[in-house]
This record gives sequence, C-alpha cells and structure tokens, in this order.
Amino acid sequence: TIQDLPAGGALKLTTARYFTASGRSIQAEGVNPDILVDNLRVEAVEKSVISPVNEATLNGHLENTDGKGDLE
Repeated sequence: TIQDLPAGGALKLTTARYFTASGRSIQAEGVNPDILVDNLRVEAVEKSVISPVNEATLNGHLENTDGKGDLE
C-alpha cells in the first residue's frame, strides 16, 4: 500500500506477507529465475555508486520465520 504524503512524499506500507501460487513463502528472500542471464556492463554507472536494494535490506522487514519458506 502506498500513501501519498504532503510535499511530494509517500509512505510504502507492506500489509501482507509474500507467497508464491504454490504457497511457498518468498518473504525477504525473493524468487530465483528459471533462466540466468549474464550481467551487463553499464559504463555510465559504477557498481560502487548504486547499492542493491531488496526487501531483506530494508529496516524493519518481516523475517521468513520458519526458514523453509512454506506456509506450514
């Protein structure tokens, strides 16, 4: 859920955990692709300038508590 705030700001609030259609939790882990593609080199942007961002790197993210990724 994204709520607009004054002065052009916004608040992103996760209101549910993330599961695949089969019921496997991908909370703070994400999914792995079926087909891997080699990384592309982008000359204009160095890796040291941009840090990767995913849910697990955000403060206060929900942990995948059972460690298996299943609903049960």
